Amino acid sequence: MNFQDILSGTGQTEPKVGYPNFLILSGPPGVGKSTLSNGLNQNGYKCLVIDFQSGLGHVGGNVIDLKVFGETYKKGSRGIEVSTVDGKTVEKQIEPVTWDFLVLDPISYLQPIIIERAAQMYNNSVIGMAKAKQLAETKFGKSFTEAQLKSCFSTDPTGDPNNNAGDKGWGFVKNAFTEIVYSLKAIPTECFIIVAHMKYKSLTKSEGVTLDIKNLDFWPSYTAVMVLDATDSAAVVRKEDGVYLNFAAPKENEVYKSRHFDSQEIKISERMGEEIKFYWERIFPFLATPKLPSKV
Repeated sequence: MNFQDILSGTGQTEPKVGYPNFLILSGPPGVGKSTLSNGLNQNGYKCLVIDFQSGLGHVGGNVIDLKVFGETYKKGSRGIEVSTVDGKTVEKQIEPVTWDFLVLDPISYLQPIIIERAAQMYNNSVIGMAKAKQLAETKFGKSFTEAQLKSCFSTDPTGDPNNNAGDKGWGFVKNAFTEIVYSLKAIPTECFIIVAHMKYKSLTKSEGVTLDIKNLDFWPSYTAVMVLDATDSAAVVRKEDGVYLNFAAPKENEVYKSRHFDSQEIKISERMGEEIKFYWERIFPFLATPKLPSKV
């Protein structure tokens, strides 16, 4: 899936000074990571959340539910949203939007998309096509059809039992990971935010007080790549008076220390009656003032 088919923007500008433009938030389920994204829609700034879990209806704001999107988006018609109203199919042009923030929630659901893209890359490669033709000839004979050839394509260059690239398969995964993550990263003008769940350890939940990549629910090696590439990363911690971003790191992860906030624990939201008050301006100072109109 090419996310640029449904999103548009100016691409990232020069690296930011004083605040992150690639932020990773981690914590156990239910701590409030997803809800935080709605606080980025203020003073004229816009945040888009790509929801992989169909669980962000309560968040509000701008949310694309990818499970629903897959059923309603008309493939091949760039920028057209298809919906059903009173039993009739209605097509609506999706107007280009510049997003200030893009939130991916959660990163673990990106794995099958990366594998799918890696398989496409492998199947289009010389070695992948040769392996598919070999399998097709063995199964259907030398006069196999194009459809029969495609039925022998790999679904995972690292794990398909019939057609994989062996150790070279991870090279295709790496290329797919780079393509997808960096294309997403280029969409928002201010910050790309990844939400990562903490794994549950046996019998006890991960505390999530500090960021520890070994406990994030994603490929460890690619988690390390992202954390190194991110301009900051923090554990999301809930306390009685609100939700905090903890920028501390365990000693063994000293290389991933905060770029902007040292080892601070910054209060990011609190519930006030039925409302939630956000303090994102402590991370992104420009949110404190209204956004100026874009220059034409």
